[in-house]
Formats: sequence, structure tokens, C-alpha cells
Amino acid sequence: MVFAYSRPQQLSSKMALSHARGAADTLSFASRYAALQRVFNDQLREWHWQRKGGTFFQIWQPPGVIFSCLQKDHHLHGQRVPAWESWGFNDPKVPTRLVLRALGGRWVSWKAMQRRQERWVIADSNDGHLFNAFVRAMDFYGIDAKDPESSFPNIRLLYAHARSALAFFPKQSLRSLHIHFPWAQRSSAPRRAAMVNLQLLLDACSILEPRGELHIVADKEELIQEACAMLTKSQLFTPSFGFPFHVEGLPKSYPGKDHLLADRTIVTGQSSKDAALFYTSWEKKPPELPNFRFRGGVPSLPLLLVTLQMLSYCNSFATVFDKVIARLGLSLNKSEA
Repeated sequence: MVFAYSRPQQLSSKMALSHARGAADTLSFASRYAALQRVFNDQLREWHWQRKGGTFFQIWQPPGVIFSCLQKDHHLHGQRVPAWESWGFNDPKVPTRLVLRALGGRWVSWKAMQRRQERWVIADSNDGHLFNAFVRAMDFYGIDAKDPESSFPNIRLLYAHARSALAFFPKQSLRSLHIHFPWAQRSSAPRRAAMVNLQLLLDACSILEPRGELHIVADKEELIQEACAMLTKSQLFTPSFGFPFHVEGLPKSYPGKDHLLADRTIVTGQSSKDAALFYTSWEKKPPELPNFRFRGGVPSLPLLLVTLQMLSYCNSFATVFDKVIARLGLSLNKSEA
């Protein structure tokens, strides 16, 4: 279950008559939210039942929700994923952007509605966070909750862990990756690695387009510093800012601070009016060709020179060896004569 239901108290007939109009208004306002809650919970229960039977993913299409949140630390995370054509977007020319952690769903839904010509995928392992984004997308596009006939035009919702969500995308298919409020490393039981780790960066580099963008927003400076250190260590991305590679606050090129703070308030329950945000942006390095390590590349000049020297040495050695054999053959012939 995603949400807990409480049984309403029974009212007397006199109170019901006196509050008939107000109750009707309240029901008309909350009926759609209740219907969305019910249909989402039904699909979530179905996924939990399918997961126990060994299923690795479940596609709810339309409206465009993919369930693939396996058990914690499962060894098959990301190894069996649906084909991109079965749940993604068909036009490869349209930019596709991935947001890890939906949180309250405000920022990503606002961004998707603002840039309708782009495609947005929201990935989160928290069903409550994903439900928030689901409600906002359903309300904005006016899709029927009970019987959706069409999918979201430019939004997909992915219920999966952050470490396995990147495996759902083909190579070089994303224009940008957005990570909002990443979690830190936890050394106490149960142990958990930091969200921005080397494996995540390797997977991100694989699915990002050449010169693809990586954006990270955190509410603690220590987290953004650790993320920048990991990015520097990976040598896969180039920073957009000078040392220390991050800035306090959101620049004009990355708007939506109010929406991000609202998401933080919904998740943490704490007031975020005076909260500080830290931002960093990186760009994927293009492959440095020619390089013999890449398939189809041309060997580098130093390696080519070494190879030619070895070949010449082998040829000279073969020539000397032939001369020795020839001399031995002459000596043998003389001895026989």
C-alpha cells in the first residue's frame, strides 16, 4: 500500500443535512484524487504480486508507468529490462532527459510542462514520490483515471532504484541527467553507498549523448563536494564551473528553485524557505580518437612506431637465422662429399 486510509466518522442525519452542500463540494474535489490513488495502488499491488513470481518489470501503458523496483540489493538489478520501443519515445531526434528522484514531483512536472517539445523520464524507488508525479501528470493532461486511453505525451514514470534505472536506456540516448538531493554514504547497518558513485557515473557516461549534461542539486555542501570529487576522479566529465566546481544557489540557466524547495519540504516535512541549495554541472567528455582502445580506431603513433620496430627486428632476426641455416647446410654437404 502506498497510502493509509482512515475510516470517516458517521454523522447524524441533522448534521448531514446541515453540511450537505459542503460535503458535496469536498467529495467533488477529492474524488479524482481518490480515484488516482486507487488505480495507482491497484497497479502497485499487481507489481508486488508479479515480483514474487519472478517478474523483473511490468509496463502500465497507457498512461506510461514502468514498475521494476526489485528487492533490495538484488543481484539481477538492471540485467533484464524491457525494450526501449515498448515504453519509451519513438522519435530519437527529440531530446530525452532523465531525472533521478521525483520527490514531490513539482520541479519535474513544471519543467516537462514548460518544455513540451522535450521528453522527460522520472525515476524513483519511493512509490509515494512517484505517485506525486503521477497525480500531477494525470491532472495536467486530463487523462481518465479509471480507463486511460492515451499515454503522457512527454513524460514517463519509472519505479526503479537509482543504481538500476540507467540500465533501461540505450547507449547515447539521453541529452541530460538530473540528480536532485542525492543521499550520502551510510556506514551503519544497513550499509548504503553514496548515490553519486563511480558505477553510477560509468553508467551515466554510457547512456549520455556526446557532450551530454550532468546536473546535481544538493542541500548540503558536503554532498556536492563529494560528488564533485567523484566526478573528478572518474575523468569522464568536464566541469562547467571553476574550482571548487560548484556554486551556492541555482544559476539562471537552471531555474525552478521554488519548486525544488517545495519538493524538499514535501519529502522532509521541514520548512525550506531559508534552505541553501548547491549546484554543479558537468559535460561528458568526447572520445579522444584515434585510439587503439576503441574499436574501429586507428593505432596511435607511438604504438605504431613500436610495432614497426618490432617487425623490423623480427625481419632482421629471420634474415640472420636463414644465413646460419644456409651455412650449416653448406658445411653438411662438404662433410658428406
